[in-house]
Amino acid sequence: MKNAVFALLALLCIAFSSCGTAHHTTLLLPAMHQPLPENAPVTVLEGPAQLPEGAQWAGEYRMQLTDVDNCDMGLLVETTKVLARMMGGNVMTIETVTPPQDGECFQIEGNFYRHNLQGASPGVASSPN
Repeated sequence: MKNAVFALLALLCIAFSSCGTAHHTTLLLPAMHQPLPENAPVTVLEGPAQLPEGAQWAGEYRMQLTDVDNCDMGLLVETTKVLARMMGGNVMTIETVTPPQDGECFQIEGNFYRHNLQGASPGVASSPN
């Protein structure tokens, strides 16, 4: 399990470092899930209040663009959706948005969830805390 987590994090580092825009990413993962296809839809919600019943927590994230010249909230959300798919999530919440300041770009924090995916266990939506 530790090797799988290390391999996934190494893959994430390589994937994000090969893009033109740099990112700062922090992840908290409960377990490894099967990644979703590149074209899988990811629903973006503002906070956990809109979370669909039966959603299963798949991880916590904090993302920030480090390229101040390309500081775009849309790009940040799209980049985070890619990460959600890699973590096996098809729902992401944005719970905190930090606006650009002091030479830094937007930062968003939230959670990834799995909902209505084959193999997901039914039940009430749960969160890490």
